[in-house]
Amino acid sequence: MANSTHCPISLCETKPGACETALAGAEWVALLFITLTPIFMSVALPLLLRRFLQPTRLQDDDATGDFEVARASINPPMYMCGIGCIPYDCGDSGLLTIIFVFTSAFVVVFIGVLQGEHPCDSGLGGCRTISCFCGNAISQGYAFMFGSLLLTCFMLVQRFTRMPHRHRAHHKWIKATLIVGSLMLSFTGTFPEKYDRNSTMASWGLYALHLLGVFGSGLLLLGLPFGWFFEHFWTHRDEVSLFSVGARSVHVLLTLTYGTSMQLFGLEVEDQTVNFCHYMKDQESCDDWPRLQNSTCSNLLSCVHRSKSDCELPSAYTNNHTLLQPNYRCRFLSADIDASTAVLAPAAYLQATAPYGFNSCIKSECPLFTYARTVALEFGTLLLILTYVASFALHDCARLLGRAASANPLLTLNAPLPIRTCDDSGLMPRAPESAATHGARTPKET
Repeated sequence: MANSTHCPISLCETKPGACETALAGAEWVALLFITLTPIFMSVALPLLLRRFLQPTRLQDDDATGDFEVARASINPPMYMCGIGCIPYDCGDSGLLTIIFVFTSAFVVVFIGVLQGEHPCDSGLGGCRTISCFCGNAISQGYAFMFGSLLLTCFMLVQRFTRMPHRHRAHHKWIKATLIVGSLMLSFTGTFPEKYDRNSTMASWGLYALHLLGVFGSGLLLLGLPFGWFFEHFWTHRDEVSLFSVGARSVHVLLTLTYGTSMQLFGLEVEDQTVNFCHYMKDQESCDDWPRLQNSTCSNLLSCVHRSKSDCELPSAYTNNHTLLQPNYRCRFLSADIDASTAVLAPAAYLQATAPYGFNSCIKSECPLFTYARTVALEFGTLLLILTYVASFALHDCARLLGRAASANPLLTLNAPLPIRTCDDSGLMPRAPESAATHGARTPKET
């Protein structure tokens, strides 16, 4: 472009230190802590609860003769390895498979991408969520998400449907709400978080259904079982131990902490799925991107230093009259193909190997840690919700739905009134005192 120069409009230049090419050592430690803490707590909380309440019971609860007693207890029965290290409902429902596959797939892909040669040029260089990463960078990832969420939905609907209840009014709507929450999981996998060529949401209607699946299912499958158990603890404090409600409360509070942190840290960046670097073929345009005229650059820079709501741009610059500040920089890579390959290979082969193979332009700098931290927090939130359902919610809901009527008046408002019966003994005349003393038969004796 004639009379154009490099315009320092990228976030990497307007905010020094915001971008990086790779993670530093302290950032790796922080990400590993965020990722591994939910895994550890999901395993440790049921196990510690068992050890605190039954320190001498190091055995499985699925043994013949003990299982029915364990199923009726306040805390979930445990099994595996002869010492009871995993909640029984986690394995019996099939959710253990989903949890294992989801965790292993995320950890392997997440760490593998961050350890790549150019992590900013991947989906993690422009996405704050797992759905954005899978929906815009790795199509196989969204197919995996759809299959996993649909299978989880199937398992939970089947499990909640099989739970018998006492035909009380609140039992009916609680069971129906749990099934609805399970069905909402399918929305997340069916309607992806897909962006268009302007890095704006392709369909806000479909995205609303996606968010309904994320937040609706999480609220119903986590909040309702925990709230019901806490109400049961409050009205039956002589039966429910503080350790029981404490373990569940720690799990829920950790989930809320992860979810809230994900939302707050996600405000620091925006999803930018369009990578302009791949469309530049020469080193000058790549290294100096973006190249703009001075007047245009000045107008855009003035918009960057103001709040987004106060920035109004002519339609010549943008269709929606707001500026999406780029948060990355490009770098031109020289060929890493040896001389013989470069001479013998046709041009189509050399072009097909870009980027990373022949001369190519890549996204070299971006707010990598900010993106990766938000993705890791989302993983923790989803894992904690899923493990709470598998470890506590399935057992608590089955036990409370099948619980006999309570004597607590707060819990029996909908129970039928008892029928009072009486006999006619009060209508019989009482025998004189003298008759009773002379051996006369009293009405009770007759």
